[in-house]
Amino acid sequence: MAYQNRNNSYGRNRGYTHNKGHFSSGNDNKKPTTPYNFVTLNTRVVAPPVSAFCKECKNKNDMRAGLQEGYRQYLQDLEQNGKAYSGYFTVDIENLTPLFINSDIDNPSFFTNGEEICIAGSSLRGCLRHVFKIITESAMRVHHENPYAEYTVDGQRINRDQDMTDQQLFFRAMASPKGVSTKDKYLERIASREAGILVKKGKNKNSNDDYYIYEATYEDIKDEDKANYNVPRIDWSEWHSGTGYVLLFSGYMYGKKRYYKLEAPNFDKAHCYHVPEDVIIAYKNDKRRNEKSDLLAKFGTPDAMKMPVGQGLPCFFTLTNRQVESFGASLFYRLPYKSTMADRVPSAVRLSDQSVDFTDAVFGKNTYWRSRVFVEDSYLQTGEEATFEAEAESQTLLEPKPTSYQFYLQSQNGAARDWDDSTSIRGDKIYWHRQCPWQNMGKNNDNKNVNRSLRPLQSNHHFKGKVRFENLSAIELGALASLFSLNSLATSQASRDICYKIGMGKPIGLGSVRIQAALNLQKEESWQTLFSDGHFASGTEEGDMVPFISAFHEYMKEQLQSSPRDWENYCQRMEELCTIMDFSWSTNKKLQEQVGYMDLTEGKKIIQKRIVLPTIAEIIDGLKK
Repeated sequence: MAYQNRNNSYGRNRGYTHNKGHFSSGNDNKKPTTPYNFVTLNTRVVAPPVSAFCKECKNKNDMRAGLQEGYRQYLQDLEQNGKAYSGYFTVDIENLTPLFINSDIDNPSFFTNGEEICIAGSSLRGCLRHVFKIITESAMRVHHENPYAEYTVDGQRINRDQDMTDQQLFFRAMASPKGVSTKDKYLERIASREAGILVKKGKNKNSNDDYYIYEATYEDIKDEDKANYNVPRIDWSEWHSGTGYVLLFSGYMYGKKRYYKLEAPNFDKAHCYHVPEDVIIAYKNDKRRNEKSDLLAKFGTPDAMKMPVGQGLPCFFTLTNRQVESFGASLFYRLPYKSTMADRVPSAVRLSDQSVDFTDAVFGKNTYWRSRVFVEDSYLQTGEEATFEAEAESQTLLEPKPTSYQFYLQSQNGAARDWDDSTSIRGDKIYWHRQCPWQNMGKNNDNKNVNRSLRPLQSNHHFKGKVRFENLSAIELGALASLFSLNSLATSQASRDICYKIGMGKPIGLGSVRIQAALNLQKEESWQTLFSDGHFASGTEEGDMVPFISAFHEYMKEQLQSSPRDWENYCQRMEELCTIMDFSWSTNKKLQEQVGYMDLTEGKKIIQKRIVLPTIAEIIDGLKK
């Protein structure tokens, strides 16, 4: 093996973890707090009425064409039998907290249509669609492509809807306290790393398939002089046209007093390993990596040295079956989990392109067919003037990312499970309602690069708009109408002030809105009455939402009650959804203490200890004690 001087390395017995004294006993019982939580994951996907037609028309040779034909037959059946409903909901929107909607990240001003401020239809649509997905037991959509990629249907540009983008996450657990499982996993895997020279042979900067690692011997050198090891740098002074050695200083880390010496490999005889393209892509997609430790970004800079076989940089790497599994810029680099985020989504709640759920049926299915729901921009009520808060800088606080698996994955007996464990994601993410001084959020955060200037609309403005729909069945219309009557889905009949969250700044209390809706249905043969009595006449009439909501409720019961587990889980989900969307909690001081951001210093300690985030029910039950 190329790993020399192993006894001098930071192995399992080196005491590098500084567990003693790192955590005070004062936070041992503290639970993490976040401005969001998760509605429990559904146990299955409920098939919408259209799915029966799609199944009958499936074409094994062209699944897309088969689904589209089934969809067309379904709409034809609705129209021919007089079961298709078209019309719109008028929506009155009141923002109960400051509201900020903007399409330009560099502009602190509120969104306009060029003349008037308005709530963009796309913002409201995304909000409604997310809740619609939950109440209809729709699938969890995982996409491997760019979440912002755009697609076209019949020449019309659309955005691909998705719930999560698949990623391979990375971790390093050196600072974790004893008892954290990922620390043991990390130390076990990193113990087998080797040293080498990472070489890029091609000149195409965008290529991911021309990276190779040439194995090299190395030793780690102890040095008490902080000036040597405290600043990350690469010293090529003793490297001579592919011979000699390179010194690698990977930068400061707690208790570290070492740097590394890598001998130049014999490029003709050294073991050479091609770095798979997927390993390169995963490395590039690691958003948590420090710029100073990004090896790939150093190619084309003075840090990279010309080798006999291309540009090269010193690195460390691990192998699995003689294939490069991971690499990094230091001895203890960030390792990728062997599983991806998509692996933690149960197959029962995933949906292939060959299947349909309620959200597909009503809001459109990628490039298969367009939405039958159209959300218009909403404008201030006539005579009402917009008043804004003073422009201020909102600073981002410590917000756990998916790497904090104890927040995003289901636990087992109170113990956190990581992305390589046999578990699943917790469910659908929803933000709590909060009333707090957003301008003061995170003033102790010194990272000015993540700050954002905002000029939100003050509370208590009223907007009016329309949510149009066409050719929906009674059940589909009932599902859409249920969005404006969520209390009817809850098993308990507690009085709740159901409100949505739209726009930016949801974690810091912005964007809580109350929506009141009224149904207007298109009259049968309405075209015949457009010019009755010589005047333009309305083609709609006021409708009653209750029968449609009841039809949807009965359909969900029919689909789920055959399995007590599925039905009980659905009832639990609706309770959790209505609870976290209840604006009344925004004035409960005790609860607000449990749903805010954690203090940066204390929060880091809690996150490092991998303490599991309490569920919605656990938080509410805790208020009663």
